[in-house]
Amino acid sequence: MTYVPAVGQIVRALESVNLEIHEGEVVGVLGESGCGKSTLAGAILQLLPIHARYDEGEIYFRDQDLRTLPESALRHVWGRNIALIGQDPQCI
Repeated sequence: MTYVPAVGQIVRALESVNLEIHEGEVVGVLGESGCGKSTLAGAILQLLPIHARYDEGEIYFRDQDLRTLPESALRHVWGRNIALIGQDPQCI
């Protein structure tokens, strides 16, 4: 995934991330500041800024690629099935 914070700047934010989480599992993501935890969560939940871009890959939940779902369908996933509890409520 790439992130373009300003005109002419490109930042590779996440690369080669592969998670397989089974039903009933609870997952916590830990890491040092700036390592991409919030970006990963935002990518999974489709909550990234408009200027973020997915270069490749899929994000599957119950046999559906979340990247292809309209926001109205994502609303049925957010909170009920996948949730984010951030340390800073303004992090995404």
